[in-house]
Amino acid sequence: MNGVFRGMAVIIPGVLAAGLALAGVSSAVTANSLRQPPGVCPDNAVCAYSEEELFGEMSSTKVTDPDLTDEPEHEVFYTRVESVYNNTDCTVTLYEKVRFRGARYVLPPGERVLNLRTAAPSLKHHIYSEKIDC
Repeated sequence: MNGVFRGMAVIIPGVLAAGLALAGVSSAVTANSLRQPPGVCPDNAVCAYSEEELFGEMSSTKVTDPDLTDEPEHEVFYTRVESVYNNTDCTVTLYEKVRFRGARYVLPPGERVLNLRTAAPSLKHHIYSEKIDC
């Protein structure tokens, strides 16, 4: 009986460790599969996403706007932007305050910023105005 028990004692930790490893992979896959897929940024638009890597809710604008907060369709820009895409042929400057004031971040044409928090921490997840310069 002791020999059988020892054999099982060796097998059970191995099975348990394998099960825990698979559970970790499974939960990581599940978490990523629950993310809202990236919205398609329209041509000639600047798009803001509520999650890193261009995932989550998206807001877009095609014109210079001194106050993004006065239009509900731009909510992601001023409440919780995590990543941005400049899908234009122009240089875009993002500002932390309305009327092109405060900290700013310049996006060259076609640039994607997958993590705004690390690229432009001074914006603090908020873009209150943006200027498109062609």
